[in-house]
Amino acid sequence: MAKKREALEVGFAFIKAEDRQNNVWVVDRIWTHVDGLLYANLRRERNPNDVITVSVSTLADRLYWRRVEHAVAA
Repeated sequence: MAKKREALEVGFAFIKAEDRQNNVWVVDRIWTHVDGLLYANLRRERNPNDVITVSVSTLADRLYWRRVEHAVAA
């Protein structure tokens, strides 16, 4: 059975699956790398200077990340 894949958009928020502090990471940028894979830059909500890059396939894997509702500040 194929998994249903949800579209990823800038502004979506995620928490690492094992993060007990519930740090929220917000998608800042999505792009295709020269290796042909899709990647996303994530900025930590509590400290926007913290930036990580994650493959979109890893971000979609609930073993590693889970999507959360996020109110974008205006």
